[in-house]
Amino acid sequence: MKLDAEELTRARAAVAEVSRSVLQLRSEGRVPGTFACGFGGAALLSHYLYESDGDPRHLAECESVVDSLLHGASFLPHLTLYSGVVGLGWLVSHLAVRGQESVDLGALDSELIDALSVKWSGHFDIVSGLAGIGLYAVERYPIQDSAAIIHGVVENLGRLAVERERGVVWLSHKRFMHEWRRDDVPEEHVDYGVAHGIAGVIAFLAMLHARGLGNSTSRRLLVGAVEFLMAQFVVDDGAYRLPSTNLTGNPRGARLAWCYNELGAAVVILCASRSLENRQWTEFADAALRSTLGRWPGEVGVRDVGLCHGAAGASMLYASVYQLTADAAFGVESLRWLRCALGMYTPGTGCGGFVAKILTTKDGLTCDTASPGFLEGAIGAALAMHTLAAGRCLAWARVLGIDSDYLASQQGSSPPNGGVGDDHAQPYLGGEAAKGRPQTRSGRH
Repeated sequence: MKLDAEELTRARAAVAEVSRSVLQLRSEGRVPGTFACGFGGAALLSHYLYESDGDPRHLAECESVVDSLLHGASFLPHLTLYSGVVGLGWLVSHLAVRGQESVDLGALDSELIDALSVKWSGHFDIVSGLAGIGLYAVERYPIQDSAAIIHGVVENLGRLAVERERGVVWLSHKRFMHEWRRDDVPEEHVDYGVAHGIAGVIAFLAMLHARGLGNSTSRRLLVGAVEFLMAQFVVDDGAYRLPSTNLTGNPRGARLAWCYNELGAAVVILCASRSLENRQWTEFADAALRSTLGRWPGEVGVRDVGLCHGAAGASMLYASVYQLTADAAFGVESLRWLRCALGMYTPGTGCGGFVAKILTTKDGLTCDTASPGFLEGAIGAALAMHTLAAGRCLAWARVLGIDSDYLASQQGSSPPNGGVGDDHAQPYLGGEAAKGRPQTRSGRH
């Protein structure tokens, strides 16, 4: 289950072109400061390239990006993971865990504690709400006030939770949606996705319990949310499918993605099953995931390469399942989608050879965009390609709520043959496998 020599060369060329393109865009001041759209992902990509090859230029670029972000933090006023200062906090916390310089985030922690001490009026999701703040606090734990932030997130999730016959839900409000999505949508609905819905909350709560940080409230919420989400799957001729929301019709033909529908949600349920050692959830996730194997891009709406709903994201998700299960079927599927992603690389086009198809209307119309973004653009795709082709760890996927790297390290097992890329690469599938990575400086305050 490896890329051949020509494919590895192509993957390395793609990652290198993306890296060069981002450098050029940064020099022109054209990369946004948010995590979702630019800088955060650029720093991650540079760091993981440095972990692989020890090239000091990658380390210097990573540090330069972080310094730029720190100096521009005042322009990121929102307390959100993907469009605000919380994303910067997650980034520097993750880099510190992996040996980079530490940064004093006490002011951010204090602001979050104050915001969480009163009834939360914002969203509850990963991208722009409570679950995203929770991912930051888990990444930061046990430093400073991270435990207090976790407590505040759980308490607010508990206050916002709505009991339903089959479990627990959180209601999504129309005001948090893009303007062009608001037409003909009721004030409240139930979102099932990882990015904006219940599955994202499950991802955060599962991380807590995997690390022994949960309490009775978080466990009740986690169990109720997983039970509700599993009940929303539709089994259609043996295929498990999940609508995006309770307003969505027949999910047949829905995108195979991290953000919505059955793939991302089933991976999150699998992680939750490992966190609470729930065999029933494990069996459900396994059946749902197996039913997704072998689908083709045109069948499942995969039209570009991005992490959110593209080929590189699908490859990463299947790799995370392989990491947890050692089941070769998922390793093969990860490799198949990685090859699909490589097929979308056209040197000299878009950003680093990749064109993102950004959804612009509720009718499904897209525009081709040279996006450097982490979620939908070239940076996230390049990070996934590098990780998978070079056989590195998936620790960075925690910002997506995908905790397979940590869980695999706790279960102490590693699938045979390591990653799905280079036979000579260090395998990532045993969890935090970048042993012997180059050491970096620490202690910046």
